[in-house]
Amino acid sequence: MLPPRGSNANFAVAPLANRFQYPFLAPTALSRRLVEMKLPYFFLLLQQPKPMCDALVDMFKASGVKTVAVIYVDDLFGRRTTRR
Repeated sequence: MLPPRGSNANFAVAPLANRFQYPFLAPTALSRRLVEMKLPYFFLLLQQPKPMCDALVDMFKASGVKTVAVIYVDDLFGRRTTRR
C-alpha cells in the first residue's frame, strides 16, 4: 500500500491508519502538526523543517548573506512551518 503525497493528504489519512494499527510510513510529509498528533503507528521519514532551516541559516551567516526571500506554498506544510 502506498502512502498519500504531501502533508495535507497524510494529515487526513494517518489517523485512520493509526486507528487500525497499520504501520504508516510518510516519505513525503513534513508538517510539524503531524508530529504533534503523536500517532504511534505513523512514521515521518524526512527531517523536520526547523533543523533543516537552522542549518541553512548557519550556512548563510558563514557566507555573509544579509538578506533572503522565502516563497512557500499556502497549505498545511507551508503555513505550519513558517509561523512561530
